[in-house]
Amino acid sequence: MADYFFSYQKRKKEFGKHCNFEDFESKLLGSVDTVDAIRNEYIIKNPNNVVLDNIPEMSEHTVNTERVVTVNKGMKHLEGGWPKEIDPSENQDTNKWRKRLDKDPGFGAAVKFLGQVNERSILQNNTIDIFEEYFLGQTVDHSTENLSTKTLMLFKDQTEEKRAVSKISWHPDGPNKLAVAYSILRFQQMPDRMPVQSYIWDVNNPNSPDRELLPQSPLCTVVYNHKNPDTLVGGCYNGLIAFWDLRRPGSNPYETSVIEKSHHDPVYDIFWLHSKTGFECVSASTDGRLLWWDTRRLGEPTDTLLLTDGIPNPNSKNQEKVLGGTSLEYNPEAGPTKYLVGTEQGVVLSVNKKPKKAIEINQRFGGEVGKHHGPIYSIQRNPANMKYFLTIGDWTARIWMEDLKTPIMTTKYHASYLTDGCWSPTRPGVFFVTRMDGWLDVWDYFYRQNEVAFSHKVGDAALSSISVQAGPGQGVGGKLVAVGDAEGTVTLLELCDSLHIPQSNEKISIAQMFDRETKRERNLEQAKKAQEAKRKEREKDGAGNRGEGDGRLEETLRKVEEEFFSEINENGGPSQESRPDEEEASEPAASS
Repeated sequence: MADYFFSYQKRKKEFGKHCNFEDFESKLLGSVDTVDAIRNEYIIKNPNNVVLDNIPEMSEHTVNTERVVTVNKGMKHLEGGWPKEIDPSENQDTNKWRKRLDKDPGFGAAVKFLGQVNERSILQNNTIDIFEEYFLGQTVDHSTENLSTKTLMLFKDQTEEKRAVSKISWHPDGPNKLAVAYSILRFQQMPDRMPVQSYIWDVNNPNSPDRELLPQSPLCTVVYNHKNPDTLVGGCYNGLIAFWDLRRPGSNPYETSVIEKSHHDPVYDIFWLHSKTGFECVSASTDGRLLWWDTRRLGEPTDTLLLTDGIPNPNSKNQEKVLGGTSLEYNPEAGPTKYLVGTEQGVVLSVNKKPKKAIEINQRFGGEVGKHHGPIYSIQRNPANMKYFLTIGDWTARIWMEDLKTPIMTTKYHASYLTDGCWSPTRPGVFFVTRMDGWLDVWDYFYRQNEVAFSHKVGDAALSSISVQAGPGQGVGGKLVAVGDAEGTVTLLELCDSLHIPQSNEKISIAQMFDRETKRERNLEQAKKAQEAKRKEREKDGAGNRGEGDGRLEETLRKVEEEFFSEINENGGPSQESRPDEEEASEPAASS
C-alpha cells in the first residue's frame, strides 16, 4: 500500500532569522472569570510558574493503512433455477416441470422475444467484424518512443528474517506463476534458525503465496520442468537436490538426493535437460563438480565431471586446479551435448557430453586474457545467435563467441557491482543487468553500444536476481520482468513496447554486428601472433649477432695485445713469448 505523508516547508530566507522585539501597549487577549462554586475544590499553589505562548503549535503524524488481505475462492455451479418443491436429483419431477412449462402460453412468447434479440445481435456481428485487424502485417516503429517501465506489484517474503532472492523461475505455460528461491549466500551471515521455506507465487495474488516449498536446507536455485510444468527441481544450500511433484499435496519434496552422493557446497544453478523422459537435470556447485541426475532415482548422480583449469601444477603431482561453478547454461538449440559453466575465478568452461563417451572440457574462455575479475553470476546464450553468449561478473557484462577465447564485446565498467543479468527473449540486441545499488540497467545494442539505453531504480536494497518471462513458445513474451532483491522482495515490472517488440531488421543487424566484432577480434589475434613471432625472431637474431660481436671483440683485443707486446720488445722489454710471469716461473728452474 502507498504511504501518504504531508511535508511542512519553510523558506530558506527564514532559516536563522533573528528575533525582533518591540515595545507596544499591553492588550487583553482573553480572560477567564472566577467560578465561586468550585473554588473550594482547589488549593492555591504558591509559588506558581506559568508559561504562556500564543505561537500556534504544529505536529507531524504518519498514518499508513493496513494491508488488504484477499482470498480467492471458487464455486462450482452444477444445476439450479428449479422451484423449491422440485428436487433436481429426481428425473421424474424435473420432466413433469418441463412438460408443464412447455404448455405455458407465456413460455412461447418469451422464447420468441429472446429469439428476436439474439437475431438482431447476430446480424450486427455479421455486418461489422469487431475483431478485424486493419493493419495486419505492418510493423510499428517503436524506436522513437521514450523508454519506460511500470511496476505492477510486489511479492514480499513471508518470514521475518531478511533473505535474498537467489533465483526466479517463470511457469512454462505463461505469466501466471513464478517460483522463487530464498537464501542467504553471504559468508557466515546465515543465522542459526534460518527459515528454509521458498514460495510459488500467483501473479494475480501478491498478498499470500500460492504454495510453499519446504526443503531440508534453504534453496539457492529452483526451476520448472519445461516438459512437465507440474514438477520442479531445486538446489539446496547444503548441496542436496530436491524434487517436487506439485500434483501431490504437501510442501515437502517428493524426493531428495543422498547427502553423501550430493554436492559439498551450495548448488548455485541447475537446468532440466531436453531428454526423452523429461526427468534428467544437471547441477553446478562451487565444490568444482558438475553432476547429472535422474529425478526418478536421486540416490546417486548418473555422471560426474570435475571442473579444472587444464594447467598441470608440478608442485602438486601435475594436478590441475579445481574451479568452482557459479552459473550454468544449457540450450538444446546450440547442441544437446553442449554446456557452458561460469566459475568463481571468472573463467568460462565449455563442456561436451557425448553419449557413451567420456565427458570432456573442450574449451576454456578467458584463461589468458579477458576473464572477469570475480565470480560469473550469470551466463546465457543469445536467443537468436546461439554461438554467442553473455556473461555477467565484476562490474561488466561481456559477450563471447564459441570459437574465440577472448570476449568480442565488453560493456563499460558500471558504477556498482553487477549481480545478475539475462538476454531479452524477443529482442536479440537487448539484455538486462542488475546492480548492487538497486538499479536495473537495460542495454540495447541495436540502438547504441557505448552507453546504457535505460536505467530504472527498483529499490534501495541490492538487487540479487532477474528473470524475464519468455512465454509458452520461443520468441513469445518478453514484456514482464521479475527482479529480486537482497531483502526478499520480488518486483514485477512491465516493459514498454520499445524494449520487448523487435524491429523488422534487428535480428539481421545484430548478427552482422556480432560477425563484424568476431572478425575484428580474429584479426587482432592474428596480429598479436605475428607480432609475437617477430619478437621471437628478433630475439633469435639478436642472440646470433651477440655471438658474432663477441668474436670480433676477442679478435680486436688479441691484435691490441700483440701490438702492445711488440712495442715493448722494440724498447728492450720482454717479448710476448717470455712474459714477466713466465720469467718469474722459470727462475727457480734455472737456479736448480
